Amino acid sequence: MRKIGSLDVPVLAKRLRWYLVSVGIETRVDDLDEQDVDIWVLNDRDLPRSKQLMAEFIASPEASKYCEAEKAGRAKYRRERQKSAEQARREVDARTQIFGRSPASSTYATFAVLTLCVVYFILQFVDKERWLFRHLMLTQDVLARTFGRLSLREVASGELWRLVTPIFLHNDIFHIGFNMLWFVQFARAIETRVGPWKLIALIIGIAIPSNLAFFVVSGPVFGGMSGVIYGLLAYMWVANRYALRAEFVFDQTLVNFFVIFYVLCWLLSAVGFRVANTVHGVGALAGGTIAFIVSGYWRRVSIARLVRGSSPLSFLIAIFLLAGAVITDWLTR
Repeated sequence: MRKIGSLDVPVLAKRLRWYLVSVGIETRVDDLDEQDVDIWVLNDRDLPRSKQLMAEFIASPEASKYCEAEKAGRAKYRRERQKSAEQARREVDARTQIFGRSPASSTYATFAVLTLCVVYFILQFVDKERWLFRHLMLTQDVLARTFGRLSLREVASGELWRLVTPIFLHNDIFHIGFNMLWFVQFARAIETRVGPWKLIALIIGIAIPSNLAFFVVSGPVFGGMSGVIYGLLAYMWVANRYALRAEFVFDQTLVNFFVIFYVLCWLLSAVGFRVANTVHGVGALAGGTIAFIVSGYWRRVSIARLVRGSSPLSFLIAIFLLAGAVITDWLTR
């Protein structure tokens, strides 16, 4: 993606955009600042031609061919967007079902993680000494958070896998069933787009900060994939919001469900259930942050534009949700 120039009149900038679309050049305009509208070309190979067409447009922006092309470009964009959305929806429907028809080899990282969780869950019933649990939890020092003393002696001695492996620990059939249901849904959708290694890197990037955050707040005795699940959902939501193209298709109702469940978990903690709320909040924050960085949006706009384009209410809601999770875990530790 390359910037081809800027125009100080938003109407003309959008007209140029639709003209370029009408001739087969994919473009995007950033109009957060009405005094300086940037025009971007998505494919580098279109850069020379688009610069030439932009120069011709600037010479006579009110020409009839541009006005007519604006209507044609909008219509073409709507048709292509609708076609892409339908195709993506069919792809997601086919590939994100647990027993979908897509070959397992196309999402083998997802099923590798699923297998690890299920195998451990089965083995724990014969592992009377809890050897696996003791070597997968963040630290065996169960008093590591007592009296404000933080200790990660095993990690410090080189057992770095402990920073991630708590995500494989599940307590009961409901715990693993709920987590695996949603993990497979989200992980397969992401893996089909970014590949297995990037999915694994994403899981690790979500697991480490969320595990450490809960350890600092409440201690080392915890486990489960729920923080990664919230991180994957946040990754998809932020990617759709800030990437040049919408990568994922899912109903906003799904996001609303997870927000409601997120708050419901605070109440479950209050009545005695062991829920790692901080893992949920920090996991979502980590996944969303990774998506924002990967989207490249921060490179396309200045800090001032980013601040002006942000919603203060959304920021306050995010702070409230994260703080609520941390406070709940702190009070119920």
